[in-house]
Amino acid sequence: MSDDVPTGDGSRDPGPGTDVDEATDVDTTAGFAYHLRQLTDAFVRKVPASDAAADGDDAASDQGSTADADEPDRYELTDAGRRVARAVAAGTYTASVDTEPVALDDDCPICGDPEGLHATVADNVTRVGCDACERDVLALPFPPSGYATRDPERVPDAVDRHHRRRIASFADGVCPDCGGSATGHVEPVDEDDRNGVAGTDTSADADTDEPLGVRARFACEACTATLACPVSLALLDHPAVVAAYHDHGVDVRERALWTVGVDWRERVLSTDPWCVRATLRDPTDDDPDGGPRDVLAAYVGRDLTVVDTDRLDAAGASAADAAADDGAITADAEDADATDDAPADDGTPA
Repeated sequence: MSDDVPTGDGSRDPGPGTDVDEATDVDTTAGFAYHLRQLTDAFVRKVPASDAAADGDDAASDQGSTADADEPDRYELTDAGRRVARAVAAGTYTASVDTEPVALDDDCPICGDPEGLHATVADNVTRVGCDACERDVLALPFPPSGYATRDPERVPDAVDRHHRRRIASFADGVCPDCGGSATGHVEPVDEDDRNGVAGTDTSADADTDEPLGVRARFACEACTATLACPVSLALLDHPAVVAAYHDHGVDVRERALWTVGVDWRERVLSTDPWCVRATLRDPTDDDPDGGPRDVLAAYVGRDLTVVDTDRLDAAGASAADAAADDGAITADAEDADATDDAPADDGTPA
């Protein structure tokens, strides 16, 4: 299409049909007209010459001038047309990106090797793996334009941010792809079918001898987009989780998705009704002998709603004590200004 036709900012500067025709590779005017008719209404709309003249020359219109009867009709992109044009320009449907491995600063969440973790891109999918244990940690798709507009060293961080926002948007009930209504639920999975971040363990169900794997599953009711991840990754924006990390000197926003899984353990407490206990371990405790300490338990229902949380560590208790001592009057707090002569609830002197 010609440069006169808007492709991005939505401004109305429609191009004449003849200009658009000349900008295409179609051999005949009849052939072009056929293709244009297929796009009309859905991706482009016809703007009568009189309307285009009125929009383009308000001064002339105020003076009573009219459009030339021989001036051709013009066309402009609809919202859907602009979206398609932007997607094509960004390479969404045409570009395939492959890159060499990029070393990551994080320890491998599987074997703990401090130097083996790397990210490789193949056909627009960023795969994080470890050279030391020769295992993949996760694989996440990323738009081609995300690779094209960044140096390779900056891509892993962008991939992490992109997918954190996708998970958060799905968890909020909004599809990140089309804006449609999205729902989420806990679903059981077999060991071979788990789709998530390596390092997130699932403990055995309380009523069985076999481990019951679970994950969070989101789906859009409009475009059918789906996302599956460990239950714990759907909790990272919860205030209690953010606070627990913060109390231990860790900004959870700075923890990459491929490393945060080692902080969590998930246990199915019940399937009727569903209840998953996601336990956060001390993210700063690297003692291999004593084992990491549990600092927070989050109880998650079937629809991935956090129904309750429980702080399990001294830092959480200290924070709670500090909140209780901040001077706020609570139901069981003593009023410092009260005297022995203050009336009791029944109106008689105490």
